[in-house]
Amino acid sequence: MAFSPNGAYLSTWVRFVKGDGDGEAHKNLCIWLTATATPACSFTQKTQNGWNVQWLADGSCFARQVSDGVHFFDPTQTGPAGGAGSPPVAARLKVDGIKSFSLSPNRSGRSSVAVFIGEKKGAPAAVRLFDYAKLSGAPLSQRTTFNADSVDYLWSADGCNLLAWIHTEVDKTNQSYYGKSTLHYLTVDGAFDSRVDLGDGPIHAVAWSPNSREFVAIHGVMPAQATLLDHRANPIYSFGAAHRNAVSYSPHGRFVAIGGFGNLKGDIDVWDRATFTRLATIHADNCSLCEWAPDGRHLLTATVYRRLKVDNGILLWHYSGVLVHRIAQKELYAVAWRHDDPLKWPRRGNALSPPPKPMEGAAAVAPAAPKGVYRPPGARGRDGPSFSLHENAPSAAAGPVAGPVGSKPAPSPVASARTVPGARTVPGAPAARTVPGAPAKKVVPGMPASAIE
Repeated sequence: MAFSPNGAYLSTWVRFVKGDGDGEAHKNLCIWLTATATPACSFTQKTQNGWNVQWLADGSCFARQVSDGVHFFDPTQTGPAGGAGSPPVAARLKVDGIKSFSLSPNRSGRSSVAVFIGEKKGAPAAVRLFDYAKLSGAPLSQRTTFNADSVDYLWSADGCNLLAWIHTEVDKTNQSYYGKSTLHYLTVDGAFDSRVDLGDGPIHAVAWSPNSREFVAIHGVMPAQATLLDHRANPIYSFGAAHRNAVSYSPHGRFVAIGGFGNLKGDIDVWDRATFTRLATIHADNCSLCEWAPDGRHLLTATVYRRLKVDNGILLWHYSGVLVHRIAQKELYAVAWRHDDPLKWPRRGNALSPPPKPMEGAAAVAPAAPKGVYRPPGARGRDGPSFSLHENAPSAAAGPVAGPVGSKPAPSPVASARTVPGARTVPGAPAARTVPGAPAKKVVPGMPASAIE
């Protein structure tokens, strides 16, 4: 389920139930009026992937993808069946071959629609921008590319710029098992569009600044580079290379958190954007998510049950790296800050506030101590690493036997002890094995020595 931007409507989805074919299809996507808890309209949505509708920022209209484009609906208009049916279509955007779409924020007073069109019959894939007020007109801007399977839409806060993060499932150069990704920049006024040059390697994360004039991209093989770029995709500053794969700005844009989650340790670097100074490195082992508080001064990190079955809980940090609170949970499934306007906590100028005192009982989380080399139980407690997994093998700590170049090493004492006494030695043949309990060779008086051998 999900709320509309103004909270007036609630969208819910349940699993589609196939009927007997005589009646109307199951309306499993329902939009409710939150004030009265009554259905406003409903639709048939068979798949859970992309089930939810997309709203304009003011909540006056929502959109759904159809096979040949995007349909827009007015939630205040009801169809013939009332809340049990679909409302009439208020506007249409016809796009053949559409695979996904996204509505922009309209902080600038202008709403735009981005659509992704897949490759077809040798034609490249494309990302196109349309003006919501002129859906039948020509695209405002577009980018075309081959080898595109899906796209993530990253809008700037004012809705005037779009970063299209395009993915392909298979890397034809065989450089990555996880496919390939590229980043493309488009503006709604059509004045600028280009591919963002981030060099070779994967793109791990991208985040816009709240001021809509810059963004940070983490890219390249590990340790990955974190680069700050301006609103024309020109590099401004490099935060250096580290094992990081996530980035987020504080709500006011003053601080930047660059972290490494998932299969990485969970370390988070907090940077001051004004001075390009690293203020702290937070060690949040096994962290699953990281989110800024609306006040722009605190970070929430958590380990949730779907990621890890142990050590679930919430940690609250000050941007200076001080742990101010901890909440342990046996099973934590989700956590998020309550939405609030960041303007309620205005910036305190350029001066940084002093670090707070850690909350009583909330001890600092120290990074996990590095673990040594694994030793089998029978080898534990011995001095030094001079042991072998096989009792019959010579110790690796002893090193190779010294000798002339090209000479063979001398046989080990263990190998000599396993030979049969008096056995004939064949050059190049493996040593003979002694069978425990076998009778010794009988020596007959008068037998020649050659026969005994």
